[in-house]
Amino acid sequence: MRKEIITSMALLAALTSASAKNKVIEDPSLKFSSTPVLGIDEIILGDTATTVKFSIEDTPGKTFTIASRAALYAGGQKYAYTSCSGITPDMATAVPAEGELHFTMNFKPVPSGTKTVDFKESESDKGWSIWGIHLDGKKEKVDVPAELRKQKLDREQPLPAIVPSYGYAEISGRLLGYSTDMNFSVSLTSTDMLTLNDETVDCTLSPDGSFTGKVMLCATAPIYLNVGEHRIELLASPGKSASVTVSLPGISEDNDRDDAKSIWFEGELSAFNDEYNSLDDDVTEKALYKWDFPEFKSSGIVPFKEKQLKTLNLIKANIDSDKNLSSVMKNYLKARTELAASINIITAPLLYRNMTQGKEAEVPADYYDEVISMNAFNNKFNAYTSMAPRLAQLTVAIARNNEKLYNLFKDNSELIPQLTYAQTVAKQFADFTPVSDEIKEAIKGNSPAFADKLFEMNDEVVARIEANKSKTGYTVHDLDENLKGADVFNNIISQFKGKPILVDFWATWCGPCRMGMKTIEPLKQEMAGKVTFVYVSGVTSPKNLWQNMIPDIHGEHFYVTAEQWQTLLSQFESQGIPTYVVVDKDGNVQSKFIGFPGNDKLKEEFEKALAK
Repeated sequence: MRKEIITSMALLAALTSASAKNKVIEDPSLKFSSTPVLGIDEIILGDTATTVKFSIEDTPGKTFTIASRAALYAGGQKYAYTSCSGITPDMATAVPAEGELHFTMNFKPVPSGTKTVDFKESESDKGWSIWGIHLDGKKEKVDVPAELRKQKLDREQPLPAIVPSYGYAEISGRLLGYSTDMNFSVSLTSTDMLTLNDETVDCTLSPDGSFTGKVMLCATAPIYLNVGEHRIELLASPGKSASVTVSLPGISEDNDRDDAKSIWFEGELSAFNDEYNSLDDDVTEKALYKWDFPEFKSSGIVPFKEKQLKTLNLIKANIDSDKNLSSVMKNYLKARTELAASINIITAPLLYRNMTQGKEAEVPADYYDEVISMNAFNNKFNAYTSMAPRLAQLTVAIARNNEKLYNLFKDNSELIPQLTYAQTVAKQFADFTPVSDEIKEAIKGNSPAFADKLFEMNDEVVARIEANKSKTGYTVHDLDENLKGADVFNNIISQFKGKPILVDFWATWCGPCRMGMKTIEPLKQEMAGKVTFVYVSGVTSPKNLWQNMIPDIHGEHFYVTAEQWQTLLSQFESQGIPTYVVVDKDGNVQSKFIGFPGNDKLKEEFEKALAK
């Protein structure tokens, strides 16, 4: 018995001694995290491992992947990943229902006395990174210029009038705490009012952390300043300039810092942007009732509408009671939140139909009454919101569903009616269809604010169609429309036997398809003459658009009937596109991929086929 007691005491002493050697840092300060969703809860420094406890906060159900090549870096040395719990590296993991996921990663031990380490998923600029993680317990500090610390802004300054006029908004600024070893980009994102495409342009980032960039706008509108994956929303105006100073530790650690303010604005609309970026979620549309898909599907649209209105009223009460908000911001937030709630209620029947595979929602006669009474569409502040470009589209949808709702748009600001017509014309250009002289005259009358831009877009389409006529490097092949079953695919590949073939099933409207084509381009050049690249599309792609896209896609092209398209997708059990099929030199299917598998995997397949 005495021996057992002594042995137990010795074990306890050993464990206590080992524990004492471990240093624990809770909520470590850091220089910058490339993403706002990844945080560090705790670091344990031991003799055999450095353990990092991570947390991810994001939308429930959203997936992410942490690479097994992730490592810690300090003093020019790499400390590799060894094991983890809570996730499986290199495999997608979904954020749970509560919106927060915790996991632990172990790395080779960093030397005692190390003051800071970096976490990187990759030594390149791909993947998540966190720089300057403090192991010494100190807080990361930045020097905020005195003029910003003492800055006083007039938050009651009215917003500028909305006058459609194209011009560049110039955005410059400084990243406090930046160092050249941080490999992330700074960019600006805006929404093209005519095409509704989000357009992102890179800023020029200097070694001292200063940056400059510009975006084309047609009126005062919200844009995003992207610092890594952090998105800072601000209003900008064409022909005007603004400056944004960002504390990198501040936006990474959010309100855990004593100096909670981390973004400062100067120049055009600085007071508004400063106030907007200091808001709590409970006064914005973020606090509106979220879709609960199982409940929505089972209970219908009326309970959803009631919860939308209930949370809307709570948000408006929070806005009214907040004494720190300017009257300008209060009016803006009310307009923005009422508009978001109205759009959610109006589009609920359509969403219900999509979720129930075509079943129509029961819409009571009084379903839209609150929306009509609220009349959120005619608030002048709508033009300053990110929803403004899509209001024109909504007008068309409403016209099909409810005359009373459609009438709400009749007294709308001048911008929306002009935009409605301009977007209809712009859609023709997306399909490579120039406008006639008659339509040009109609544009001048129906959309004068956008006429010059539409004429410029028309000239670009005409020039591109003409340029396409002289392009080479692609071939269009005819396929017998009467072919059925396995004969369809066999006829497509028959003339290319003797070399490995990559068959790419794609569509003109498929963003991932086009991204895959862009990514594979270096591999195509490397494999030129060794592998044949075949592209197959069908009637879901407008033929005129398809004909004007393929001159820039070098390879062999086929345009198949609707029946043949379905036959091909069924043959390869594809639930979506892009779908890729690798065929060996003898015409045998070697492998298939739904979604772009990456250049490394495709090269491996090509080399395997060439070696046969």
